[in-house]
Amino acid sequence: SIEVDPRLANDTQGTITQAKELWATVDRPNALIKIPATLAGLPAITEVIGAGISVNVTLIFSLERYAEVIDAYLAGLEIALGADFSLASIHSVASFFVSRVDTEVDNRLTALGGDAVELKSTAGLANARLAYELFTTAFASDRAQALLKLGANAQRPLWASTGVKDPALPDTLYVTGLVAANTVNTMPEKTLEATFDHGVVTGDTITDAIPAAHAFFEQLAAAGISPNDGLGALLDAAASLPEGEAIKAAVTQGLADGPALAMVDSDPNDDKNVIVEIRAGTGGDEAALFAGDLFKMLTRYAGERGYSYEVLSQSAAEQGGFKDVTIAVKGEGAY
Repeated sequence: SIEVDPRLANDTQGTITQAKELWATVDRPNALIKIPATLAGLPAITEVIGAGISVNVTLIFSLERYAEVIDAYLAGLEIALGADFSLASIHSVASFFVSRVDTEVDNRLTALGGDAVELKSTAGLANARLAYELFTTAFASDRAQALLKLGANAQRPLWASTGVKDPALPDTLYVTGLVAANTVNTMPEKTLEATFDHGVVTGDTITDAIPAAHAFFEQLAAAGISPNDGLGALLDAAASLPEGEAIKAAVTQGLADGPALAMVDSDPNDDKNVIVEIRAGTGGDEAALFAGDLFKMLTRYAGERGYSYEVLSQSAAEQGGFKDVTIAVKGEGAY
């Protein structure tokens, strides 16, 4: 997946233009262009899919927005069909964030106290399971089935943010609890290793749990927490912020049209300087090249924000990029 500039999150035409440029530049059939599911992103998704380009729709938190994403994808396929593109060559995933939902809802349940705390650590899985129900319903519709019969691919749900944030929870919770046909799970390396080491996969763990997911949200409402409050959207507003702030807002706040609720509190160290270590993970030359690109991105961003930076240490890779590089960034707000 190659991401469009997050500063374009509220710019439909800018997103479309850059998505097409990235697709042409990469020129690989297995590439997906990553577009955020903002209100401005929805028509961009339709047009980009309609141009025969595969898309990873990212930063989905609410069922309401997910339904709009599915509609945008199907509309794009219909355009592509009319333009004589091969539907079979167009792929898409809908990235639904999981653990951050628990983080927000659990904070609210803790504040309520009493019996409400018994509902903690359930919202993330329940929300994702209801998303899967929506997926199966939407792609069983006459509209979707007509496209699938012509060779189109279903837009598969992708479970993102699947590393647990609460150390008291099983470290494979968002993997073994979200197993079903036609889904994708992207795991942090630590979660992947944990799953390989001791994860127990027992088959479909979503379908039979859907009724319980509905019941959970009824209990949540009875406790005074609205799903749209807990998963409220600010990515649309975040797009007007500088690049780094837009990214932070995107991943720390929900994505529906409800009230804005930050999932991560401000930190007392926010205005301090920071030391950044970038290390290539498993992946050899490709990981080192990515580390090099990340270094360029961060130092460029530091320059644009007026921060100064100093390279403290570095170990270059033979094929380019870095095995590891450490920089000190100085300036108000650098942390």
